[in-house]
Amino acid sequence: MTGTDNKLVSVAAGPVNSVPKSFRSGHAPRPNDAFIALMGITGSGKSSFISKCTDKSATIGHDMISCTSIVDVYPYEVTSDFTVYLIDTPGFDDTGRSDTEVLSEIAAWLTDSYKHEIRLHGIIYLHRISDVRMQGSAKKNLVTFKELCGEDALKKVVLASTMWDIIPAEKATKREQELKDTPEFWGWMLSKGSSVHRYNNTAESAREIILSLTGHNAPIATDLQKQMVDEGKSLDETSAGQGLRSELLKERRKLTQERQELLTLIEAAKEKHDVDTEEALQEESDRYTVLIKRAEDSAKALSISMTNLILKRDLRIAQMTKEMREVQNEYEMNFRLMRLDQIKVENGRIELENQRKLRRQGKLKSKASTSTTDTNSQLPGQRPEKGKGNMPATKIGISVSISKSFYILQSPMCLSCNEVELQEFQDGKRMELACLIAVSDQRTVWIVRYENNNWRWSATFERHYPELAKEIKSYGLNAVRLCAFGPGPGERYYTGWDEFRIYSCSPKFTKAMKSIKNNSSIGSVIAVAFGHGSSFLVSYGFENGHLGWTHDLQGYYPSLNRFLKSQKELGNKISIHAATLDPFSKTDYLVVFTDNDGRDRTPARQYGTGGR
Repeated sequence: MTGTDNKLVSVAAGPVNSVPKSFRSGHAPRPNDAFIALMGITGSGKSSFISKCTDKSATIGHDMISCTSIVDVYPYEVTSDFTVYLIDTPGFDDTGRSDTEVLSEIAAWLTDSYKHEIRLHGIIYLHRISDVRMQGSAKKNLVTFKELCGEDALKKVVLASTMWDIIPAEKATKREQELKDTPEFWGWMLSKGSSVHRYNNTAESAREIILSLTGHNAPIATDLQKQMVDEGKSLDETSAGQGLRSELLKERRKLTQERQELLTLIEAAKEKHDVDTEEALQEESDRYTVLIKRAEDSAKALSISMTNLILKRDLRIAQMTKEMREVQNEYEMNFRLMRLDQIKVENGRIELENQRKLRRQGKLKSKASTSTTDTNSQLPGQRPEKGKGNMPATKIGISVSISKSFYILQSPMCLSCNEVELQEFQDGKRMELACLIAVSDQRTVWIVRYENNNWRWSATFERHYPELAKEIKSYGLNAVRLCAFGPGPGERYYTGWDEFRIYSCSPKFTKAMKSIKNNSSIGSVIAVAFGHGSSFLVSYGFENGHLGWTHDLQGYYPSLNRFLKSQKELGNKISIHAATLDPFSKTDYLVVFTDNDGRDRTPARQYGTGGR
């Protein structure tokens, strides 16, 4: 979940029961209700603040399955007849959403609640005191926050600093003073009545800040609410919208100028017949074109009325709810299948134990010829019973890929990606599978599949992977089911279609593929990850729906090796659904798996970095 902001709102005059329960997380409205909104950049500690205050878990921003990008509400029951509702808002620097989308989301909730006679008692703005200086995104976020609030609302704003426990107190105190003394930071807001608090990552500290905003009967309205609801302005006509639009146009001008400089360099490379430089510059120019288009689209998207803003929000939430229910239903079905499989295994174990008892009693002769399992053909990650894998495969639709500083993390509910060209959905279709490799510190080569089963690859894919591209073109790009590759120039790759697969890798990988092919009960390869050197990890599925896995890490990724070894010692109690090994690192990886003990149906993650 993205970071959140606390706002305190109380119901003004009007029939209490007419206010929808959606503003209260499903709770019935009461006269003493209060609302506090939390705001701040992603990672400033909003989710932690809510969790400490309410004693309930608020989803954290890096949760891959539930990437919250909407305003959410968490009740904090102060007394039996007094509830404070904490309004969790997304941060403006969320990599998965544009600032326009975030402002639209916040504006939809603020205007809808204001229209239903809900008034804010206060707003809590969270800031990491651990940040060395006010970075560009944090400064831009603060400016938007000021314009959203307006001068009148600032007297009910708490500026709360977080992360005091991770840096020396002397440094933190110095940074806090700088924030208070600088008008562009907190100084001007303090002069208008805002107050400063320190959040010490405790329930007591969080509740103290909240209660500092509830002891008054003078609720506030933000400028954004008044301008859109009372004055009927569109979002781009509000102070916050105009400020954001100005920033977007400034960004577009800067990007356009930089792209023009690249075009000049491209012409120079053409004159010198320097093809490699020309291609690299053209790829960078294409990236700038995408960024310019995105800035233009974001600026245009601000031209939206309050009614359409709320309608668009409601439709998006309805679609998200529908998709979440579908995923949950699939989890439930697979869990039931898993339980049936566990019952079969347990019954088989009991029967085997009874046979052993009979043998010991001399009532049953052992017949070696009855054993049909070829234990020599087992792969790590298989169970010994008839060569089966661990559990029914849950089709959770997760894809992960990391390479140097680049990453793609995709699930049915979320896409997190810092490769600019891949952050856009193709024709509104969701990305289902992706693999990328860094070819420099600024560029990647990638291939992706969308939910309409259409594949795309990057402009320089064929130059970096000529053999793989040739094979894919020969057999058909859109018929591909799985594709993975490692860094050049050796061209390590794996590509699978419905009926066959091609691969080029180390002898051990080839041996593993042949073992998988020769096992008649294996239906398909689920995931392939190529790592440092010739290391690899492969997950595969059986015809009966079970999963298995095999790997050769060559001594790299030690924490992953320990994890897989421990799982093997426990009887291979996991099923791996997605995996990536950073080929430029000997330690960094990410594995998504489900636990097979029946206690938890939710996909989990095992990951490692250089610090592990």
